[in-house]
Amino acid sequence: MCNSIKLFVDEETNRSFCILGVLGKTCFNGTYTHQSICALKGSTVVLPCTYQHPNNYTVSEPNWYIQDKLDEEPKILSSVPEYAGRAEFGGDKENVCTLRITDLRESDSAEYWFTFKTRTQRYWYHFLQRETHVRLSVTGLQVKASSATVTEGKAVLLTCRTTCTLNDNPNPTYIWYKNRQLVNNQNNYLFLDPVSREDAGRYSCTAKGYENLYSPEE
Repeated sequence: MCNSIKLFVDEETNRSFCILGVLGKTCFNGTYTHQSICALKGSTVVLPCTYQHPNNYTVSEPNWYIQDKLDEEPKILSSVPEYAGRAEFGGDKENVCTLRITDLRESDSAEYWFTFKTRTQRYWYHFLQRETHVRLSVTGLQVKASSATVTEGKAVLLTCRTTCTLNDNPNPTYIWYKNRQLVNNQNNYLFLDPVSREDAGRYSCTAKGYENLYSPEE
């Protein structure tokens, strides 16, 4: 009789794994819809996730883990105070393991992965799928000027940008504001040529659909 437990990982996807033990070969798998996600600071992000297990296994203690630095120990997300009231496990003990995080902060940028425990009548197994995870990057909107010094009569180009491409809106429509007053421009840039005294002010931008999430004024 075999009393050992061995893990077999699918080398192509690194998502599926099996156990060989006293009950024979038993397979589990977990799938993340996205391996990396870029989301806007202040918005809400959903990390879609599903998993499967044999019917004769009972699932308990489903958890998401987080690791924001490679030299730090992973943490159970529900135990991190900064996520209290913001992180919501939208899954179940059957096959859904989706995670939702609201009011995103740049400090939420990290690696996330789902874990769970299962048991049969005689054995407990704890699955910690660190090898496959979701990398979340949180970005704010930024206004960048083509020149550090703006001179009347010269041209200046203001650009609205993010540090990564937003998953839910890869090509956003931008909205510009001057002193929090709407400017009639929906490009990711604002070209002032020539600059006049009437152009003096503080400029900011938002992306359509996120009108309440302004960039810092420039």
